[in-house]
Amino acid sequence: MVGVIPISRINDIIDEASQNIEGYYQADLVSSDGLVIYSNHDKKAIMQNTLADLPVFDKIASSANPSESLIDSLTADNNNGGSIAASNNNAIYVAARERGFLDYRGNGWILIIAVPSEIAFSEVVQLRTNFIIVATAILSSSIITVIIFSKVFTQSLIKFKNAAAQIAKGNFDTSIKINSNDKIGELS
Repeated sequence: MVGVIPISRINDIIDEASQNIEGYYQADLVSSDGLVIYSNHDKKAIMQNTLADLPVFDKIASSANPSESLIDSLTADNNNGGSIAASNNNAIYVAARERGFLDYRGNGWILIIAVPSEIAFSEVVQLRTNFIIVATAILSSSIITVIIFSKVFTQSLIKFKNAAAQIAKGNFDTSIKINSNDKIGELS
Protein backbone atom coordinates (compact mmCIF):
# COMPACT_ATOMS: atom_id res chain seq x y z
CA MET A 1 0.00 0.00 0.00
CA VAL A 2 1.36 3.40 -0.96
CA GLY A 3 -0.09 6.66 0.26
CA VAL A 4 0.49 10.11 -1.12
CA ILE A 5 0.14 13.09 1.21
CA PRO A 6 0.63 16.60 -0.18
CA ILE A 7 3.11 18.76 1.72
CA SER A 8 0.34 21.33 2.25
CA ARG A 9 -1.67 18.69 4.18
CA ILE A 10 1.36 17.92 6.36
CA ASN A 11 1.59 21.67 7.02
CA ASP A 12 -2.10 21.74 8.02
CA ILE A 13 -1.68 18.74 10.34
CA ILE A 14 1.34 20.22 12.14
CA ASP A 15 -0.28 23.66 12.39
CA GLU A 16 -3.42 22.08 13.87
CA ALA A 17 -1.39 20.00 16.34
CA SER A 18 0.66 23.00 17.45
CA GLN A 19 -2.17 25.45 18.10
CA ASN A 20 -1.55 25.17 21.85
CA ILE A 21 2.14 26.09 21.52
CA GLU A 22 2.48 29.78 22.25
CA GLY A 23 5.38 31.59 20.66
CA TYR A 24 7.91 30.34 18.20
CA TYR A 25 8.68 26.67 17.58
CA GLN A 26 10.45 24.70 14.88
CA ALA A 27 8.88 21.56 13.43
CA ASP A 28 10.73 19.31 11.00
CA LEU A 29 9.61 16.02 9.52
CA VAL A 30 12.64 14.01 8.44
CA SER A 31 13.22 10.63 6.81
CA SER A 32 15.05 7.83 8.58
CA ASP A 33 18.34 9.07 7.09
CA GLY A 34 17.70 12.69 8.20
CA LEU A 35 16.51 14.23 4.93
CA VAL A 36 14.07 17.09 5.60
CA ILE A 37 10.61 16.18 4.25
CA TYR A 38 8.82 19.14 5.82
CA SER A 39 9.92 22.21 7.77
CA ASN A 40 7.77 25.02 9.16
CA HIS A 41 10.73 27.36 9.54
CA ASP A 42 12.99 26.65 6.54
CA LYS A 43 11.04 25.96 3.36
CA LYS A 44 14.25 25.85 1.29
CA ALA A 45 15.50 22.88 3.33
CA ILE A 46 12.67 20.59 2.16
CA MET A 47 14.14 17.64 0.23
CA GLN A 48 17.50 19.51 0.17
CA ASN A 49 19.02 19.47 3.68
CA THR A 50 19.60 16.80 6.27
CA LEU A 51 19.22 17.01 10.04
CA ALA A 52 21.21 13.85 10.72
CA ASP A 53 23.79 15.94 12.61
CA LEU A 54 21.28 17.05 15.28
CA PRO A 55 21.95 15.38 18.64
CA VAL A 56 18.23 14.60 19.04
CA PHE A 57 18.25 12.82 15.66
CA ASP A 58 21.21 10.69 16.76
CA LYS A 59 19.44 9.94 20.03
CA ILE A 60 16.16 8.82 18.42
CA ALA A 61 17.93 6.93 15.61
CA SER A 62 19.92 4.85 18.10
CA SER A 63 17.07 4.37 20.59
CA ALA A 64 14.41 1.70 20.78
CA ASN A 65 12.02 4.23 22.31
CA PRO A 66 9.37 5.81 20.04
CA SER A 67 10.24 9.29 21.36
CA GLU A 68 13.24 11.07 22.83
CA SER A 69 13.96 14.57 24.11
CA LEU A 70 16.90 16.71 25.13
CA ILE A 71 17.94 20.30 25.71
CA ASP A 72 20.52 21.66 23.28
CA SER A 73 21.37 24.89 21.50
CA LEU A 74 18.77 26.06 18.99
CA THR A 75 19.98 25.50 15.45
CA ALA A 76 18.73 26.60 12.03
CA ASP A 77 17.59 30.08 11.18
CA ASN A 78 13.98 31.00 11.01
CA ASN A 79 13.33 31.88 7.38
CA ASN A 80 9.59 32.09 7.86
CA GLY A 81 9.55 35.64 9.18
CA GLY A 82 9.24 34.75 12.87
CA SER A 83 11.74 35.52 15.53
CA ILE A 84 13.43 33.33 18.06
CA ALA A 85 12.65 34.77 21.47
CA ALA A 86 15.29 32.80 23.35
CA SER A 87 18.21 34.94 24.43
CA ASN A 88 20.10 31.97 25.84
CA ASN A 89 19.64 30.13 22.51
CA ASN A 90 18.75 26.82 24.21
CA ALA A 91 15.80 24.75 23.08
CA ILE A 92 13.93 21.67 24.16
CA TYR A 93 14.01 19.14 21.35
CA VAL A 94 11.41 16.38 21.16
CA ALA A 95 11.66 13.70 18.48
CA ALA A 96 9.01 11.07 17.77
CA ARG A 97 9.46 8.17 15.39
CA GLU A 98 6.65 6.94 13.18
CA ARG A 99 5.46 3.61 14.60
CA GLY A 100 3.46 2.30 11.69
CA PHE A 101 0.11 0.59 12.09
CA LEU A 102 -0.79 -3.09 12.40
CA ASP A 103 1.36 -4.92 9.83
CA TYR A 104 2.55 -1.68 8.16
CA ARG A 105 6.01 -0.80 9.51
CA GLY A 106 5.87 2.80 8.37
CA ASN A 107 8.41 4.88 6.50
CA GLY A 108 10.66 5.52 9.47
CA TRP A 109 9.88 9.22 9.45
CA ILE A 110 10.81 11.26 12.51
CA LEU A 111 9.06 14.43 13.70
CA ILE A 112 11.44 16.81 15.47
CA ILE A 113 10.02 19.81 17.33
CA ALA A 114 12.20 22.45 18.97
CA VAL A 115 10.81 25.04 21.38
CA PRO A 116 13.11 27.74 22.84
CA SER A 117 13.59 27.05 26.54
CA GLU A 118 12.51 30.58 27.48
CA ILE A 119 9.14 29.97 25.84
CA ALA A 120 8.81 26.45 27.23
CA PHE A 121 9.61 27.52 30.78
CA SER A 122 7.87 30.92 30.73
CA GLU A 123 4.89 29.61 32.73
CA VAL A 124 7.23 28.09 35.34
CA VAL A 125 9.11 31.38 35.65
CA GLN A 126 5.80 33.25 36.03
CA LEU A 127 4.65 30.76 38.69
CA ARG A 128 7.94 31.19 40.56
CA THR A 129 7.61 34.98 40.43
CA ASN A 130 4.02 34.84 41.70
CA PHE A 131 5.06 32.47 44.50
CA ILE A 132 7.84 34.84 45.59
CA ILE A 133 5.43 37.80 45.60
CA VAL A 134 2.78 35.93 47.61
CA ALA A 135 5.35 34.48 50.04
CA THR A 136 6.86 37.94 50.59
CA ALA A 137 3.42 39.45 51.25
CA ILE A 138 2.50 36.69 53.72
CA LEU A 139 5.85 36.92 55.49
CA SER A 140 5.60 40.72 55.73
CA SER A 141 2.06 40.64 57.11
CA SER A 142 3.06 37.93 59.61
CA ILE A 143 6.00 39.98 60.84
CA ILE A 144 3.83 43.08 61.20
CA THR A 145 1.18 41.08 63.09
CA VAL A 146 3.79 39.61 65.47
CA ILE A 147 5.26 43.05 66.13
CA ILE A 148 1.83 44.53 66.90
CA PHE A 149 0.84 41.68 69.25
CA SER A 150 4.21 41.72 71.00
CA LYS A 151 3.92 45.47 71.59
CA VAL A 152 0.40 45.09 73.03
CA PHE A 153 1.45 42.20 75.26
CA THR A 154 4.75 43.70 76.44
CA GLN A 155 3.15 47.10 77.12
CA SER A 156 1.34 45.61 80.14
CA LEU A 157 4.55 43.99 81.38
CA ILE A 158 6.43 47.27 81.03
CA LYS A 159 3.75 48.99 83.16
CA PHE A 160 4.21 46.24 85.79
CA LYS A 161 7.99 46.69 85.73
CA ASN A 162 7.70 50.46 86.18
CA ALA A 163 5.17 50.03 89.01
CA ALA A 164 7.47 47.49 90.72
CA ALA A 165 10.35 49.96 90.45
CA GLN A 166 8.19 52.69 92.06
CA ILE A 167 7.20 50.31 94.89
CA ALA A 168 10.86 49.36 95.38
CA LYS A 169 11.64 53.08 95.84
CA GLY A 170 9.04 53.22 98.58
CA ASN A 171 6.14 54.73 96.61
CA PHE A 172 3.37 52.41 97.80
CA ASP A 173 0.59 54.58 96.32
CA THR A 174 1.44 53.42 92.79
CA SER A 175 -1.47 52.00 90.80
CA ILE A 176 -1.68 50.36 87.41
CA LYS A 177 -4.63 50.56 85.01
CA ILE A 178 -4.64 47.56 82.69
CA ASN A 179 -7.85 46.62 80.93
CA SER A 180 -7.37 42.94 80.30
CA ASN A 181 -9.29 39.78 81.18
CA ASP A 182 -6.23 37.56 81.42
CA LYS A 183 -3.85 36.80 84.30
CA ILE A 184 -2.03 40.11 83.86
CA GLY A 185 -5.33 41.99 84.20
CA GLU A 186 -6.13 40.07 87.39
CA LEU A 187 -2.68 40.78 88.80
CA SER A 188 -3.02 44.52 88.27
